[in-house]
Amino acid sequence: MRDIIAVRTSAAPEAVWEVLTSLEKIKVWEPSHGLPFVAHEWSPSKGRVKAGTILRVKAVPWTFAARCVEVGRYRVVWEFTGGPLWGKEAWLTRAETAGSSIIKLLEYEVPKLRDRLLWLLLGRRIHSWASRRQLMCVKTLAEGEDETQ
Repeated sequence: MRDIIAVRTSAAPEAVWEVLTSLEKIKVWEPSHGLPFVAHEWSPSKGRVKAGTILRVKAVPWTFAARCVEVGRYRVVWEFTGGPLWGKEAWLTRAETAGSSIIKLLEYEVPKLRDRLLWLLLGRRIHSWASRRQLMCVKTLAEGEDETQ
């Protein structure tokens, strides 16, 4: 399966990149969906995202684990290492005429039948909604970051 969610911003790609890779800023936008049954844990908890950074997300009824496998120019790729999804999630930013695009790309499989049914009935919709909220928060933070530069 493949899900792509994107938003345009007036912020420069550098400002978006700052928001996507600063662990302090990620702690603001990652839980911005406000879902009380979802908790995030980062290791390390400070600094910048780099290859090897670990993320654990507890979202009833699942616990997800992901490891950052790539940090490139305006691209961060996470690989799922635990939980119901197998695959990768990438956060990208691309320069546009007046600002940039922020893109979340999820390429995955849900191998267990029970998990697949739950994901298709409920999980995918919740993830899509939460991802849109996160992207809007990234956009707001990046536009504020852009103003201070």
